[in-house]
Amino acid sequence: MEKPEDYLREVLLSFRDIHQETRGILNTAALEKDITIVQLHVANIIKTHPGITSVEVAKEMRLGKSTISGIISRMIDGGHVLKTPSDQDARSYGLTLTESGKEKVKATYDIYLKYLLPILDVPREDLAQLLTIHQQILTIIDEVKANGTF
Repeated sequence: MEKPEDYLREVLLSFRDIHQETRGILNTAALEKDITIVQLHVANIIKTHPGITSVEVAKEMRLGKSTISGIISRMIDGGHVLKTPSDQDARSYGLTLTESGKEKVKATYDIYLKYLLPILDVPREDLAQLLTIHQQILTIIDEVKANGTF
């Protein structure tokens, strides 16, 4: 008889496999558009928070300031990010995506979604059930974290 821990491991490995495969497809899409996944993530943060500083981007990504600085410099050099002086602090700069940056992000995700479109061949009811189950799992994880039982 299978132990519950073994079954849980199988479920968790399934999540990992899906994540790895979709990330690989995103990487392929990003390479087609001459952008890295990290640059894509930075671009999404800047897109969501126009005017964000590089320090805030570093915190959001849990990366060092010098690492983010290099990534952002390459994105500025590529014409995808604009750096403007902050209104609050003359030593600080806000970051925004240029039209070129927005187009690159959109084009990359368009390719990514095109690759994954066959997922919609799975019956809609099955996908709806999958989303419901994912939400149940997230709720359980939130409860475990809130109770400090991990």
